[in-house]
Amino acid sequence: MKTKTNYVFVCLIAILLASCSNAPSKEKSASIQKENTTAQKKKANDPLKLAIIDSPKYYNLIVPAGRVVMGLPRKGLSKGIGRVGGATSSPRYFYFNDYEKGLVISGWFEHAQKFVGLNKFWEGEKDAWKMRGLPDPLDVEINKYGDWDTIAYNMPNSMFTPLTPSQKNTHIRAHYVQAGTWIDLHISLTSEKSEVELRKEAFELLDSIKMGQINRDRSGYKVTQSDK
Repeated sequence: MKTKTNYVFVCLIAILLASCSNAPSKEKSASIQKENTTAQKKKANDPLKLAIIDSPKYYNLIVPAGRVVMGLPRKGLSKGIGRVGGATSSPRYFYFNDYEKGLVISGWFEHAQKFVGLNKFWEGEKDAWKMRGLPDPLDVEINKYGDWDTIAYNMPNSMFTPLTPSQKNTHIRAHYVQAGTWIDLHISLTSEKSEVELRKEAFELLDSIKMGQINRDRSGYKVTQSDK
């Protein structure tokens, strides 16, 4: 018992000495705190980082350095994390979901120069899926939908998209290239409805998204075209 007590006492003394020797002065602590606060403010105000501005009807997504604003209807949607590393770690990545509807909306804002064109993009996506062992997409349709270039497809049941026998899974990859900005938008719907119904709902959702641009003036950024 004496040996154990001595060991604990020695450990406590060592911890106390370490904390004393490493403890910064009050002035240094204040300086570190100020530096951390400044760094956090700079990160929050990063003009290349996606900003999400809530309004009663929409989530307004803006990259302050750009001009494009995208308004996602709030009804049923919740902000999610959805970051699994890789491209999803981008500061311009977004992720929303509505679990009751089986809906996921995700994507990125990027510079327009990064968009390689719809066909080349799609071929690159399919090649990446093959490398990961994903099944081929089904019922692919490539179209122009308003200002969006769209690729609609369905995915079969697999270990990557596990479905019950009665469930269907449909997707739209939509690309918006305007005013120096490229938006890669991914809509995914999973439910027991038919694939035709799901695809129709996905395009109706795409149609409900409000797109606009922002003007810079002395008061900051102002949405000029997208509904608030």
